[in-house]
Formats: sequence, C-alpha cells, structure tokens
Amino acid sequence: MNAVIYILEDDESINKLLKYALENTGFIVKSFLKIDDLYLALEEELAQILILDIMLGDNNGFDILKDLKNSEKTKSIEVILLSAISNESDKVKGFELGASDYITKPFSVLELIARVKNILKRLDLRLAFKDLIIDEKSRKAYLKNTELALTLKEFEILKYFVKNQKTCIYKEELLINIWGANISSRTLDIHINTLRNKLKDYAKYIKTIRGIGYRLDDEN
Repeated sequence: MNAVIYILEDDESINKLLKYALENTGFIVKSFLKIDDLYLALEEELAQILILDIMLGDNNGFDILKDLKNSEKTKSIEVILLSAISNESDKVKGFELGASDYITKPFSVLELIARVKNILKRLDLRLAFKDLIIDEKSRKAYLKNTELALTLKEFEILKYFVKNQKTCIYKEELLINIWGANISSRTLDIHINTLRNKLKDYAKYIKTIRGIGYRLDDEN
C-alpha cells in the first residue's frame, strides 16, 4: 500500500522538486502552494505524512501544525517541518507542537526521502482503508481518528477485512482464521452485524456476497 504524502510549500520550484522526487520514489503525492487547498484536500483524504514549510508568506507553519495536532481528524498525520531557520528554539517549538522531524534548508532531496522512509517504518504496523486505521501493535482501530470500541473478535475480523480489502473473503475462511475452527456461520453473522453498527457510515463498505462471504470495497 503506497503512502500518501502532502506537501505545503509556497516556493513553487521547491514544491515541484519535492513532488517529483517523492513520486519517483513510489509515493502518492499531492502538493499545495496555498493553505486553503491543503485543508480542502484533507477533507477528502488524509495523508500519512505532511511536509510543511514554516515560513509561508503571511502565514506561520507552526500555527498550521498546532491546528492539525489539535484536531481529532488530523492529529495522527506525521509532520516534517521545513525551515530556512536552524536555531534551536524553533526546532524545540516544532517538536513540542508534535512535529515528527525538522529539516533545515538547504537540504538534500535524498536526505528528505530517507527521513520520510524512516517515519514510514514506524507506521508499518498500521493498516489503512480510507479513513479507517488498524494499529496492529496496540490492537486498536480508529475511524476518522476516533477509536472504535471493538471486541477482540470484531477487531480481528476488521483487521482481516482491511488486510484483504477488495478481495472476496469466504465465510469458511473467516471462521477458520478468526476462531480457528469451523464453527456455526451464525456466530460470524452476529459479529459482522455488530461490527457494521459500530462502523456507522463505513458499514456500507462491507459488501455481502450472497452465498459466499464478504468483501471490503469502496467501489459499487
């Protein structure tokens, strides 16, 4: 699953360079020159990483960082700050506000890519489907950055769906992998129903394939 990376940098030449380099590394990249365009994009899809310039004309990257980290929807986004200022107080301020990294200009694109990859290594135990996040390490699931109150079996079912998204999953397959035995399919049906109730508007993405099983898919 390719990582989604956003860039907010008002220097157009730097913006284009970063976008080109990250796309050629295999990432899905959206770049923005204006803050409003970034916020509009975040309404549609969250990024795993935001590369954020601190000095944005009349705007301050620190304020944007604070805003993102204070929001339940966006607080999990990893933020890499870019700055032409290398003083220690700015670095400390950035990290205290929740930044994952701080890079001083001028910098090597290869260094930036290495730091992006380093952050993604820490996220390897997270699975994602749209705004649904499964954290295998903590065994918690989040929908739009709000933790879901799932039972152990509901969590395991949802994790299996996300790992095998867009794939037909047979009922027998779920029963064996989740319960370890071919028990009554009625048990599975009950768990799927309670899981759908907890997913609310995301319940529509669990498609029932009549007589076969299920598929987690955002296509009709």
